[in-house]
Amino acid sequence: MTRLRVVAFAIFAAALVGPPAVLAGEDPAPAPAPAAQEPTELERLRAEEAAARERLAKAEEEVRLAAAKASRARRRAATQALVEAEAALETALDAGDAAAVAAAEERVSRLAAEVASLTSRVIVRPGAPAPVRVPARPFAPAEGLPPLRPSEGTPVADGVPRALDWLARHQASDGRWDADGYSTRCRGVRCPGDGGSRHDAGVTGLAALAFLGAGETHQTPAHGEAVRTALRWLKGEQDAEGCFGPRLSQHHVYDHAIATLAMAEAYGATQSPVFRGSAEAGVAFILKAQNPYLGWRYGVRPGDNDTSVTGWMTLALGSAKASGLVVPDEAFQGALAWFDKVTDPEQGRAGYTARGNGPARPMEMIERFPPDRSESPTAVALVGRLLCGQAPDHEPVRRGLDLIGRKPPTWDDRGSIDFPYWFFGTQASYRAGGEFWRRWSGALEGAVRDTQRHDADTCASGSWDPADAWGLEGGRVYATAMNAMTLEIHQRYARAIGVR
Repeated sequence: MTRLRVVAFAIFAAALVGPPAVLAGEDPAPAPAPAAQEPTELERLRAEEAAARERLAKAEEEVRLAAAKASRARRRAATQALVEAEAALETALDAGDAAAVAAAEERVSRLAAEVASLTSRVIVRPGAPAPVRVPARPFAPAEGLPPLRPSEGTPVADGVPRALDWLARHQASDGRWDADGYSTRCRGVRCPGDGGSRHDAGVTGLAALAFLGAGETHQTPAHGEAVRTALRWLKGEQDAEGCFGPRLSQHHVYDHAIATLAMAEAYGATQSPVFRGSAEAGVAFILKAQNPYLGWRYGVRPGDNDTSVTGWMTLALGSAKASGLVVPDEAFQGALAWFDKVTDPEQGRAGYTARGNGPARPMEMIERFPPDRSESPTAVALVGRLLCGQAPDHEPVRRGLDLIGRKPPTWDDRGSIDFPYWFFGTQASYRAGGEFWRRWSGALEGAVRDTQRHDADTCASGSWDPADAWGLEGGRVYATAMNAMTLEIHQRYARAIGVR
């Protein structure tokens, strides 16, 4: 009994003192887990609300994806129908069936509008930029262009018709101009001067532009077949993104810009729906490739810019807008921002990729064609500025005109031959008029008209030798088309920058 009392007392004392202290190195006994609490009514409702929001967001995403898929399907179907309608129009044109042509053109127009409505492009720009003045469409529908007529002080004479004759004789049977294979069409002694193999889309665009610049369209009797087959071939070279030609090198952007310019010019000259969809797709790719707020270079939004690519892209967009196609002002504002960025405000000289640097040259041509022999970037920027609405008396434009006036076209062996420079410089000088044009056109006559091949007993008669820095790329087709386009500017290309 005494023993039981001792044990009971020990238990009672332990209860009063509490649990024994934990010795060093011992693990404490785990604390008992707190009893689980039931969620309150508010917490339960909040959890249900979060779950419902998550289900709703998922459902909305599924609806959005389904709508996008359906929209793509409708766009593909409409695009395919447009392609088939354009093929039917081509067949009707070949057959000369006026009633079938009218019906096909109506269907092409309707489908082109449907495709355009299914293809949206939203451009977001900060602030409210000043409007860009772009000349209104100068073409009257279905009237085409007036024939080329020499005027006082204009070095045309018979140079353009002879150039077009040479181009027509060297066009491939599929409608293109083969930069390195055109000589298979030669009669007798082969024409020398092959170009590269990767730029058929670009030289075909240039050749088509030479015909269009002389007033030829797919409907004119003299060279209508050459124009129609060339533009048909270009349409066949356009991919799903609207890009003309294969992307075989970084310079494919030039091919695209030139082909888009040709398609836009063809649509502007005739307002034929057969060219509208292709021109719009080409414009859409140009807009997609533009760097935000600036210009263009190689590829799609590459982040860097150069004046040369930006100039050709701006020229294509200017022609597209003048032809009645939709081009947002923001595209011209970006181009103008780039021209401002690379132009020396004191001298008016524009750089190629930065202020102070000269025109681009292939590495193997730098010694033969020193950059300081040309003001090509300045001429390109001048045309771009005029396309964006700046006047000839605007200070950067006036200074730039002074610069190119000091380096007029000169055909010599000291590296001054530069066909793109002469093309852009002629546009800028003609737009300025007055003494600028008189001085430039006088030099142009000696540099371009007098150097055309006049040896009538050879197949090369009517062409120009590919004697500039880019001759190895484009060859004789490039040289002939570029110089013909330059001679046509007084009559045709000036319209793209608002000259009547």
